[in-house]
Amino acid sequence: MNTIIWVDGKFYEHDAPAIAALDRGLLLGYGVFETLVVENGAPFALTRHLRRLENSAQILGLEVPKPEELREAIGDVLNRWNSEASSNARGRLRLTVTGGRGPLGLPSEPTQPSVIVTLGIAGPARQLGSREGISAAVSPWTVNPNAPLTGAKTLSYASNAVEQAHARSRGVDELISATVDGQVCEGAISNVFIETEGELLTPPLSAGCLPGITRELILEWAAHEGLPVRVATAGELPIEILDLAPHIAVTGSVRGIMPITNMSGRELEPGPITEAVSELFTRSAARVVDP
Repeated sequence: MNTIIWVDGKFYEHDAPAIAALDRGLLLGYGVFETLVVENGAPFALTRHLRRLENSAQILGLEVPKPEELREAIGDVLNRWNSEASSNARGRLRLTVTGGRGPLGLPSEPTQPSVIVTLGIAGPARQLGSREGISAAVSPWTVNPNAPLTGAKTLSYASNAVEQAHARSRGVDELISATVDGQVCEGAISNVFIETEGELLTPPLSAGCLPGITRELILEWAAHEGLPVRVATAGELPIEILDLAPHIAVTGSVRGIMPITNMSGRELEPGPITEAVSELFTRSAARVVDP
């Protein structure tokens, strides 16, 4: 089925114009977004995604609709999805809030935001026990933890797109960036976990990485189960560890937790803690749709 497109209360055909030429999201990248997986007709971890959307908007200085209004918009799209898609279809839902229409130039006063919801077919989730993984390399670009949009998921996403294009040109799936002071930060579209010396570590948010929802849930659920998973301390994950660590994984809202099986040409196996966390995440996510 085609992607469902909903903009400011109306459904649009796939190729129909729906965004104003003077929308600040288009002109300036002034907007925020979230991507969620839809399983069995329901969006996963919607409350956490809406909370992060609001936090991103606060960093950007953007006023967004109330959560109940956004839930209503998502509900409209899900109703159509559930009437058109098969009951077991796995979907990728994107919620976007732009700065709305405004004059040319930088924002000087609040405008009425524009809300966009799209929903289409997503790829299959990784199956437990499989050896499937992704390939990765170190990014030639670094992350500045003190940049003004650090921690926000905004429409200013061109740098991520450039990194993904660079990854494809090198024949890998993902690039992992270091901070300006040489610490592991994040993937172009994912968070990073490194399994070493009997622990699974992820960089601290102070490194400048996006506060991923899957990352957040893994830390919470693993702590509850007593698994050795934690946030690394400052300076604990130098970028050189990617050449030495026996196991590395990445996480994201659609892919879940995925092992890296080739890091800069070095073959890797999924680690035992990574596999235990993957099983825990799958089991816990199936039990509650909005943790």
